[in-house]
Amino acid sequence: AMWNLQFISGVAGHEYCHKIRRFSRQVVEESNLVAPGDEEEGGTKRYYVTHKEEDGYVSMKLSDYIAYLDKRAAALQLVATVRNENGSHPDNPKTQNDEGIGRQIQEDKVE
Repeated sequence: AMWNLQFISGVAGHEYCHKIRRFSRQVVEESNLVAPGDEEEGGTKRYYVTHKEEDGYVSMKLSDYIAYLDKRAAALQLVATVRNENGSHPDNPKTQNDEGIGRQIQEDKVE
């Protein structure tokens, strides 16, 4: 396990990567789904999360990218915890309003 992110950051963290791709998170409604028993109500709306690649690339030092990955993992874990506490799925929203649960996180909570 010599090749971990901390080792890479220490050896090549000062190097720049110029082709880091960017993505935006989108909640998409699945249309025309009818759950069993809901035929007379016109169906049940269901949502899923997808990620769309944005145009262009971002340049940053490898050490900064690794720090971003660590911070992102901590933020996603906090979102999952808050969503579980609210009875929501940790990844996919049940409703459009469900998407915001846990995403308005104070920056100081993510270390």
